[in-house]
Amino acid sequence: MKQIALYVREGAMAYLRQQYKVVIIVFIVLALFFSVLAYVFHIQNPWVPFAFLTGGFFSGLAGFIGMKTATYASGRTANACRRSLNAGLKVAFRSGAVMGLTVVGLGLLDISLWYWVLSAFYDMSVSQNLIIITTTMLTFGMGASTQALFARVGGGIYTKAADVGADIVGKVVNLASRTAGFITKRFGGRLASGPYNQAILDEAAKIKGKVCEGYESRNYSEAVRAVMELADEANRYIDKEAPWVLAKQEGQEDKLQRVCTDGLNLFRAIITYLSPILPNVAKDSAEFLKTELKFDDVDKPLYDHEIDKFKPLYSRIEESQINSMIEASKEDLKAAKGAAAPKAEAGAAEGDFEPLQPEITIDDFAKVDLRVGTITKAEEVEGAKKLLSLEVDIGFSKRHVFAGLKAAYKDPAALVGRKVILVANLKPRKMKFGLSEGMVTAAGPGAEQVFLLGVDSGARNGDRVH
Repeated sequence: MKQIALYVREGAMAYLRQQYKVVIIVFIVLALFFSVLAYVFHIQNPWVPFAFLTGGFFSGLAGFIGMKTATYASGRTANACRRSLNAGLKVAFRSGAVMGLTVVGLGLLDISLWYWVLSAFYDMSVSQNLIIITTTMLTFGMGASTQALFARVGGGIYTKAADVGADIVGKVVNLASRTAGFITKRFGGRLASGPYNQAILDEAAKIKGKVCEGYESRNYSEAVRAVMELADEANRYIDKEAPWVLAKQEGQEDKLQRVCTDGLNLFRAIITYLSPILPNVAKDSAEFLKTELKFDDVDKPLYDHEIDKFKPLYSRIEESQINSMIEASKEDLKAAKGAAAPKAEAGAAEGDFEPLQPEITIDDFAKVDLRVGTITKAEEVEGAKKLLSLEVDIGFSKRHVFAGLKAAYKDPAALVGRKVILVANLKPRKMKFGLSEGMVTAAGPGAEQVFLLGVDSGARNGDRVH
């Protein structure tokens, strides 16, 4: 979890640094423009350029603090949710409040400073001066809004990068991984002597002019869009011909080799087109294909050519990898808790505990009938993620109870024979898995941190807890 959070923070800060480099240039140009209007043509008051810059500065500062807060809070919220949803909600709510108060606070600070500065230079009782002050205030707002516009648009680009990464893995790299294996295993790593579908290779060569024009005119989105459309067409072709099916059919070796050769030549063309923006992937692809990737050679497919064994070029993060990182973080958490246990026993912050419930009277407490019992049977509930099925002997009867103890007690059989405290007069509750006739008492925030309450060995089953 710490590693994932670190990557998120590094990516967010890299995005902010890149965005602010562009924003600074834009603000300098606009400030110079306002300065010309104010000091050369005298059609703006002289405070406008400075108000515009301060508005942008404070807006950018709010964005920086907000990004810092959000990226730190996201990991802490996820960690708190491991204890309980309530703990996670508290962290998320407080971090959101910090961001909201920061935006409002910085805005009030800047506008207050400007009011103080302008009131020192202008007489507030003169209506013309009020116009100057109001204009300056509005310019401050324009600077803040300009910065906010960049943040909004840039944020969309930042999140869209995840979709681009998924397309690269799912549409481009998988094109090679689905065909190269058959070439290396069935044909000694040698491509076919000719194509199976010359038309689709012609389509790949046909878009070269469009892609080059997009790069040269800096219309990168148009260039990439054309390449990804080719990737879609290439994947539809491979899906239609299904080399994994051909490999199981007798007498289809020639077609299999040619179809896979087509797939790898399409992959070569696509990676060549993307090489200006994916240089590392292009370099690894060239080594795998044992050839140079040149735009001039896109219309010259590889035939009767030997390739290397395919190795993953670009991998998506799988759920199993995330789960393994979470399990590793759990072990770190257990070790940290073990080291901090003596300190925690000495004293803990008030915020570590759930708040007290409203006061009740002794009569209210007397209505709760707590009885000593012994667990005589404990087993998992089929289809339930959190519940264990318990049979509790309370002396004068046996109660069947469903308890949310599965995460904390991995081996239900170890609970048999254990003395517990049961809420005996709780109204039976009809559940999906059966009828629950009470509730065993436990302490802790939840999940794995649940601890059954017990009694001294002298207490008998059925004794009431006072």
